[in-house]
Amino acid sequence: MAGVALFTPWNEAVEKVIDAPVEKSWAIAGDFLGFPSQHIDKIEHVKGEKGLPGCQRKLLYTNQKGGQNFVVEELVSVDAGEHKVTYKLVETDEIVQPGQEAYIQLTAESEGKTRIKWPFRFTSTQFDREMLTQIYQHLFNTWAGELERRARE
Repeated sequence: MAGVALFTPWNEAVEKVIDAPVEKSWAIAGDFLGFPSQHIDKIEHVKGEKGLPGCQRKLLYTNQKGGQNFVVEELVSVDAGEHKVTYKLVETDEIVQPGQEAYIQLTAESEGKTRIKWPFRFTSTQFDREMLTQIYQHLFNTWAGELERRARE
């Protein structure tokens, strides 16, 4: 395969326990087009049938300089029994290149608590590993806090 570079994928994950029951948390987190987060300005349905693999959403958000950025994500699968949503990055105008794979999974931790795990996968052509993990940790903490707040209402 002359001229084709092979890259080794690497994986990271962030996780957190929130003070909200898993079923109430899943009712919110399992809605691909209703992704709760205060750092997202708008969610647009791009294509596909809501809640089914192939459905795409465009997330618009304000960057650190006050400008607008976007990512388009495609739903790969939803497993309600495992409380798991899997998606991939299709398009973006930011630092992460298309091809990223990730999922969000909720599990009952203890009475009224939920563990949220957000593993993601990149290739070595993509941005600095440590910096991306820090960015994802920040986004995740914001998202998890919003999920906890909404699930406790």
